[in-house]
Amino acid sequence: MNVHHIIKNESMRIIFCICLLASILLSTQCDIKNKTGNNLATDALSIEYPHYDITLKLDPHTRFIQVDGKLTVPMKQIKGNEMVFLLDSGMQVNKLTFNNVNVYAKDSVLPKMNYMPAAFKICSIDKLKMNDETSEFAFSYSGTLSELPPYFANTVNSNWVEMGLYYPWFPYSESIKHFTYKLNIHIDSSYNTFGLGKKYAQNATQIIECTFPTNDMVLCASKDVITESWETRKNSMNLYYHTLHDSVVGKLQSDLSAIVSKLGNYFGDEERTLNVILSKRERGGGYGRIGGMFLGGFKTEKYFKSNEGYYRYFAHEFSHMFWHKADANTWEDWLNEGFAE
Repeated sequence: MNVHHIIKNESMRIIFCICLLASILLSTQCDIKNKTGNNLATDALSIEYPHYDITLKLDPHTRFIQVDGKLTVPMKQIKGNEMVFLLDSGMQVNKLTFNNVNVYAKDSVLPKMNYMPAAFKICSIDKLKMNDETSEFAFSYSGTLSELPPYFANTVNSNWVEMGLYYPWFPYSESIKHFTYKLNIHIDSSYNTFGLGKKYAQNATQIIECTFPTNDMVLCASKDVITESWETRKNSMNLYYHTLHDSVVGKLQSDLSAIVSKLGNYFGDEERTLNVILSKRERGGGYGRIGGMFLGGFKTEKYFKSNEGYYRYFAHEFSHMFWHKADANTWEDWLNEGFAE
């Protein structure tokens, strides 16, 4: 497509050129491709990216969780000189080892992080102590998740579960920009679980497996969720909702498919799993992650009345699937937002 068809005036040309130059400079600092040449939105072997393997027991009624697992960390994927891990302050740590060495060192002072108000530091690991190729971080903990402010997008109750890094319920480090995971979930059988990646079951265990690198481990659970699945080009699309008329579902499918098709025309087709989750929460707004979008407070009347605004919002969040290579935790995140816009 001719660039002049997209950039219609001189000011936009200038902005585009600045973004393009910045992206070129950034690409010299970031290794954003794996050995097969695929970008971050494609499936990747776990050895190429940090990989979580977690078993989770969850009681939505009490917010109690029990977590056992490990994180395999390729040295080359870690930026900076140390890894600081955070966890929800309601957790009691039973085991925390790095390459079989105990590293648990709880910091009683909560870090001042607006988007993680209940997080505390559980350890800090010097990068020099890591193996040349991969290191293993093993953990076991349990406790009652904190009650986040009502305007937060993460919440756990008997009616709706949406938990991710805003707690964080899994050991989270800003040094790990993208990761894959396999999540084995033990929960009351009346709940259906879903999130990023593909879901399936093995006996009484519900499993969510994200084989493409993403930036959060969002777990949702509901007793009455409805799933609509379809294919758009090479993309496996899933819409999770609760009370929508068929006409609304059809309109959402049409809008989402059109956006993904247009992005595919611009950037090329790849096999992806894209999940759109209409949250039961009324507050907290929406947010996008690599592989999915979570939207709270969705109203049918507003969707039809302000369809163009919703369409632009969906397009922006889905664009992050194609452009998310800058560090979202630094000033460079404006590149992600600028190119998505």
